[in-house]
Amino acid sequence: RLTGADAVVPAPLNLHYADYAIWQRRWLTGAVFDAQLTYWKDQLADAPPVLTLPSDRPRPATQSYRGGSHSFSLDAELTAGLTALSRATGATLFMTLEAAFAVLLGRMSRQPDVLIGTPIANRHRAEVEPLIGFFVNTLVLRNDLSGEPSFRELIQRTRNTALDAYAHQDLPFERLVDELQPERDLSRNPIFQVMFALHNTPSHERVLPDLTITDLAAERISAQFDIVLDVWEAPAGLKAVLEFATDLFDAATIQRMAGHFTTLLRAIVASPDTPVQQLPWLPTAERALILDTFNATAMPYPDQQTLAQLITAQVHRTPDAVAGRHRGASLAYADLNQRANVLAHHLIDLGVGRGDFVGVLDERGLDFLIGLVAILKAGAAFIPIDPGYPADRVQHMLSDSGVSTLLTRSAIATRCRAAEAGAELKHVVLFDAAAAESLDPAGRLQVHPREQWIDGDSSDPAVPGAAEDAAYMLYTSGSTGRPKGAIIRHNGAINHIYGQFRELKFHAGSAFLQSAPSSSDISVWQFLAPLLIGGRTVIADFEVVCEAPRLFELVRDEGITLFEFVPVVLKAFLDHAATLPEGGPLPALEYGMVTGEAVPVALINQWFEQYPRIPLANAYGPTEAADDICQALLTAPLPVDTPTVPIGRTLPNLTLYVLDDALALVPIGVPGEICVSGVGVGAGYWRNPEKTAAAFVPNPFAENGRGEVLYRTGDLGRWLPDGNLEMLGRLDQQVKLRGFRIELGEIESMIGQH
Repeated sequence: RLTGADAVVPAPLNLHYADYAIWQRRWLTGAVFDAQLTYWKDQLADAPPVLTLPSDRPRPATQSYRGGSHSFSLDAELTAGLTALSRATGATLFMTLEAAFAVLLGRMSRQPDVLIGTPIANRHRAEVEPLIGFFVNTLVLRNDLSGEPSFRELIQRTRNTALDAYAHQDLPFERLVDELQPERDLSRNPIFQVMFALHNTPSHERVLPDLTITDLAAERISAQFDIVLDVWEAPAGLKAVLEFATDLFDAATIQRMAGHFTTLLRAIVASPDTPVQQLPWLPTAERALILDTFNATAMPYPDQQTLAQLITAQVHRTPDAVAGRHRGASLAYADLNQRANVLAHHLIDLGVGRGDFVGVLDERGLDFLIGLVAILKAGAAFIPIDPGYPADRVQHMLSDSGVSTLLTRSAIATRCRAAEAGAELKHVVLFDAAAAESLDPAGRLQVHPREQWIDGDSSDPAVPGAAEDAAYMLYTSGSTGRPKGAIIRHNGAINHIYGQFRELKFHAGSAFLQSAPSSSDISVWQFLAPLLIGGRTVIADFEVVCEAPRLFELVRDEGITLFEFVPVVLKAFLDHAATLPEGGPLPALEYGMVTGEAVPVALINQWFEQYPRIPLANAYGPTEAADDICQALLTAPLPVDTPTVPIGRTLPNLTLYVLDDALALVPIGVPGEICVSGVGVGAGYWRNPEKTAAAFVPNPFAENGRGEVLYRTGDLGRWLPDGNLEMLGRLDQQVKLRGFRIELGEIESMIGQH
């Protein structure tokens, strides 16, 4: 009890909290209740049930309500700017801050429809103002970010929404939940998961005799929502606290979020008429970290040479070394060069030259390898075509590419009806001998059996070439339309190979298993990379790759130092190895690689249980950018609660970006489209200017030599704080398995034919 000058004696109350409770129960019935409920049902109709914010950990099945908090301040200048903008737009400071918070959440979640809860005093009658009791209700504010509004326009939307909500604030939130019957989930709160509050109650310090009373900030160790933003007005500006669920978020993530919010608010004050999706929200230091530190990838490589030149140089260094092996047969570098030269001269005689494409339709083997090298030596670019493809697809690839010359063998060409391709196909060069009429009964094509060209000129062709010339073209699956031919230049392919040399320590004794389908981007570097350093390519037949015991024997007996598998093949390989004595030791193996699709954490850990001393690379990259663009080189098991296996850091001479729909950088931890620039980006899609213009766009970050062209992968990912990328799926929710992008019908056809 206080006495004296500081004593405060309240006036007697004519109304008590119980009186208000009874009145509210009687009043909130019938037409009044129906009107309130109808408003909220209409307002929340078709609202998204969940705001999916990017978190550091998967959401647990049940909330623990453990929490943490991060405090930050908005200085007086920024606060004054926000206040002035609020007045200019006829809004309150609450409305401006709530709209800005919605923009932040919408851009973090990539959702244009954001529900935010907010407490309201609910003392809109003068009689209840002096009462002690809990009157607070919770309102749900639905924020519509669609249509690219400016922030000034968004404030008006927010103002209208807030005023309507205030007019219907009497319906208790608990009653609303009961009436809406949302799907209940113990892992999250119903209807909304994020709350915002602006506290404008004056904070004052009282000084009593021998006693000073001040406000103290209590440590927050619990959280009822995913995130709560509390803001207080203070003489020096605005003070804010972000409360967060520690089940989902790390403290560092929330600290970055505060920086993003502050940066966004400054951009809003500076340019309120800018569309909300274009407002900058990345602090300068974080922008530099992403662009410069995460992408510090410069590395010298032979950037003025072609693949043919590098292979020829290696032949003269190690003519007697083994270049390729298949089914127990070996091919020395000198023999590879001699046979490729003969075929290259024959192609040149047929009119093949720089800038032309030549198709290779054959099973993978030593002849296939010779054919690739021969085409490169002729100055042309190769198009590998899998003979397991349906005949219609083979014909489309031959017709669409406009090739005049095809390398194949008679039985395969006959089965695939190669003679029915477009009118531009004129020459069929065979790896075997056959009667022309069996392949082309109509006699339209010129067929060149092996005996016609095998004894030709074996000298190195003197064909000019440049690093920017096309080296090969690969066709995509066509899952989003007709298959597209993606063109890759020599410098892009060479940069990828030399980048992997650095990452995986290739050397002259390296033996690389060639296991991927011939028409995949993976197969290109599996075939050619060893030939640039004096290593050997060991070719595995399709049937061997599909049978784990035979695949394991090949890897062991051939002394493979590096293989690259998709997860399902790696899983079968490891399961078989586990049945062998001592877990199937592989003394020659130096690295394993897994690629093509998301790899489970359990598979990574199974690898290190069986081969703890052999690093495993998880690689990612699109066909259109010369295969791998980033890679995580793992050397130890991952914690079992790791949500995904990172796809790693940027490979040399490339720059990776995670961008929003406006091609603006998004912060660390926030999802966006993975894009790439640099030497590996290809020349676009063959005869498809519309698709090329959509996927290969001007690079808005081209300064500092990052490349003038940006390739949009269509894949969704995010930066992790350590500079690794995490893959999150496809923007269009369609599956894209790099290197193995084929449709169901094609899979069935391949299975049937094999």
